[in-house]
Amino acid sequence: MRKLILPLVFVVAACQNKPKEPEVLTAPALEQKSETEKPKIALASDIDPVCMMSVKEEYSDTAMVDGKIYAFCGASCKEDFIKNPSAYLTDK
Repeated sequence: MRKLILPLVFVVAACQNKPKEPEVLTAPALEQKSETEKPKIALASDIDPVCMMSVKEEYSDTAMVDGKIYAFCGASCKEDFIKNPSAYLTDK
């Protein structure tokens, strides 16, 4: 009987110990930029020099000529501009 009492005391004592709640650690949220958000840059014009489409709100790509940055609505306009920038930069 004595052999059973001591293990029984240990079992009862062990069952009364509640497991600790897991500690929840929180890290500060990292600021993430949208993939579609373009960096704010000073454009030479708000108009695509090739097709004359507005690029003020949204543009596909840019190119730098003579220190000025020009925005384009699409890749084909940029390709045409790169081939001959002077044709598109003349005053009309």
